[in-house]
Formats: sequence, structure tokens, C-alpha cells
Amino acid sequence: MSDVALNIAKAYGIVFELSEELKALYQKWDLNLPQANGTDDWILPIPATFVIDQNGRIALAYINVDYTKRLEPETAIACLE
Repeated sequence: MSDVALNIAKAYGIVFELSEELKALYQKWDLNLPQANGTDDWILPIPATFVIDQNGRIALAYINVDYTKRLEPETAIACLE
């Protein structure tokens, strides 16, 4: 899925604004988040995995602010089955 302008992430409430210190660091590294995201904001999505059932309900949600921790694929697959 592509989420240009982070519209879906915003709707799910899983975005955060970079602190001024982090923003300065990104700029030092020549990383322009607003340009990359197609927004005017210095925001990033929080890593998340959702399984949405055929009725449009969220059957599984995994959200963790620690980007190094992700949902085990087997858990998502089990939910799908």
C-alpha cells in the first residue's frame, strides 16, 4: 500500500511529529520528510500492521512505537486463516 501524504496513517492516528532536535538531525542528513511524504509537516507513521476483515472491521491491530519490533508474520497469517 502507498500512503501518499500519510492520509491513512493520520486517519488511524498513527503518526507523530518529529521533535525540533530530530528534525534538525534529519535536515543535517539532507532528509526532507515533507517533500518525501508530499506534506508540509515533519511527521512519520508509527509502524503498524492491520488485518481488516471482509466486513471492514479490524480483526487484528499491532502498533509499536519501537520500529525494530514488528508483528510476527505467522500471527497475521493465523488471523487471515
